[in-house]
Amino acid sequence: MPGVEVTATQTETGIVRTALSNETGSFMLPDLALGPYKLEAALTGFRTFVQTGIVLQVNSNPVINPVL
Repeated sequence: MPGVEVTATQTETGIVRTALSNETGSFMLPDLALGPYKLEAALTGFRTFVQTGIVLQVNSNPVINPVL
C-alpha cells in the first residue's frame, strides 16, 4: 500500500527514523545504527502494525512485511 508511514524506534536510545512506502508498498530505512528496534506502520483507516524485538546486527538486512 502506498503512503504508509513506517517508524523505526531504537529502543535503547529513543532515536526515531521514518519513511513512507512507495507506490508498490515498499519502504527502506537505510543506515540504521545497530541495536534493538520497534517498528510501526500506520495509515489512516487501518489498524497500526507494531513489531518489537527487532535487533539489527552487523551484516544483517532484515525484511519486515507489515500487515495493516
